[in-house]
Amino acid sequence: MIKVDRWCFAISLVIGVLPFSIMAIALQFLPDEVPIMVILGKEIETVSKNRNLIIGIFCLVPITAVLIAGYLRNRRIIERNYYAVTIGSIVISLAFLCFVLYQLIEQVNNADVLKQFDFVGVISVCLAYLISLLGVPVYDLKPNDSLGFRNPYTYSSAAVWDATHKNCSYVIIIGFAVIGTAISFVRGYVSLIILLCAAVAMCLYALFISRRYAKKFAQAPKESTGDRL
Repeated sequence: MIKVDRWCFAISLVIGVLPFSIMAIALQFLPDEVPIMVILGKEIETVSKNRNLIIGIFCLVPITAVLIAGYLRNRRIIERNYYAVTIGSIVISLAFLCFVLYQLIEQVNNADVLKQFDFVGVISVCLAYLISLLGVPVYDLKPNDSLGFRNPYTYSSAAVWDATHKNCSYVIIIGFAVIGTAISFVRGYVSLIILLCAAVAMCLYALFISRRYAKKFAQAPKESTGDRL
């Protein structure tokens, strides 16, 4: 993928998980029974607040489309259709997002939102999605002394550096989008701890994959020499 393709992939993926994430956060302060149908300001029907998560399931449609399109584009199987799928997924996800926000506006009338709102959890979710988007520039990051996954293996070879950051770029985009959605169900500092653990796990993964690439590139000349003999 070129840089534009990767930005389309990351943005469409993050927007795709937003409705489900927002609905999960809202479960923390919504009353047990919420209006599911409101006509002219009058509540016609109420249901359990957990039923709201069913709306989030519909988000799997654009998310699945984006993941499949990203895989096919990375394999160079599709080109122009890739943008049609990603842009279409963004439009569908934004429609879901508007519907979710409308539902929440109608449902929080009797809820004390500020008293029960989990600011730490929301900040953690936002940070996870931000890190997911930062995975895009990681792909093209050049060797330097301040940014990137710096370890003895990536320092040893520019090829190892490039291969490691290209691999980790997709792991960051998809992984932290998933983490951001998962910690939407967790309250307080637990969500922040999970996010920090995910960041540490990402660094360990980068160390593992860079070591693997270093061994692979070190063995390549020997294997080619052996073939010639």
